[in-house]
Amino acid sequence: MKKIIITMQWVATFVSYVMNRLFLSPEVSGMQNLLELVELKMEKKLAVIFISNHINCNDPFVETAFLPDILKEKIFPIIFLTAHEKFGGFLKSSIMKSLGCIPVANGKGQNIREVLRRIKDGESAYLFPEAKMSSDGEMDRDQGALQLFSKFSDVIVQPIHITGLGYGWDLLKMFLRKRKVHVVFGQPFVLSKGSTVDAMEIIKERCVKTH
Repeated sequence: MKKIIITMQWVATFVSYVMNRLFLSPEVSGMQNLLELVELKMEKKLAVIFISNHINCNDPFVETAFLPDILKEKIFPIIFLTAHEKFGGFLKSSIMKSLGCIPVANGKGQNIREVLRRIKDGESAYLFPEAKMSSDGEMDRDQGALQLFSKFSDVIVQPIHITGLGYGWDLLKMFLRKRKVHVVFGQPFVLSKGSTVDAMEIIKERCVKTH
């Protein structure tokens, strides 16, 4: 299954990159920080936790499309923490799982324990600290997932900020006209085990205030 997920993530990021160029007008800042992330990953051999604000259901596709191949080789497969209610019938559920999505419910249950184990083993994860999509583009409060993960091991944190994609489940407008989307990759850092952090403040400090 792991090999299937890695293959699907390579395909998904390629397709997303093409779609971004066709239907969006993307501006990407901080690519040098992703190269620094590669060096950190090679040096520390820790899990990488991507944290991002959440404005649209397409956020992870748009953002991961710009990850350089050298980074993908080091971090795939990525675990995508997904609200359990987003998993529908058998077909939808199978596709989402093949892309690396894991259903979670309010930070509880067997799946969270599995994610914690895999992160401790050095696997990477992608999460929205707000635990929900914004309805107006404003950033909400951190719900504590990053702090939960760092409770058990050191991790590398890669903050991301996205604007311009449209809010909520705004799919149709993506294809009606090119939207100017800005993705900022902040500087990555090692978060020590047991640290007290606010993931949304990290995004603001390392992505928003620097651009």
